[in-house]
Amino acid sequence: MKNFNPKIDHKLIERLRLNYFNSDDRICYLKKGEYLLRKKSINKRLFYIESGLVAGYLADVFNTRQEIFRSEKNMIAGVQSFFSGSHEVYADVIVLERLQGKVY
Repeated sequence: MKNFNPKIDHKLIERLRLNYFNSDDRICYLKKGEYLLRKKSINKRLFYIESGLVAGYLADVFNTRQEIFRSEKNMIAGVQSFFSGSHEVYADVIVLERLQGKVY
């Protein structure tokens, strides 16, 4: 699979983790197959992935699901919709491997 993810600034991710995701009361768990985010829903949260894997999907013209990105350990998901003016999620984000993370 082609890597669709841009270059990751790990120092920036670590600063964000320490400032926004450092509390144990923000822990969340999701099982394989569960949705982290659903297309067209409203998202006002960021998700720091401590372990696991998620992928974002869009449907093509034949309504076949196409993977457009992956996020894994030490990455943040939900960034585009969180910072957009509308907070609308543009893709389904599905857990591929059991997720442990923190929510902001």
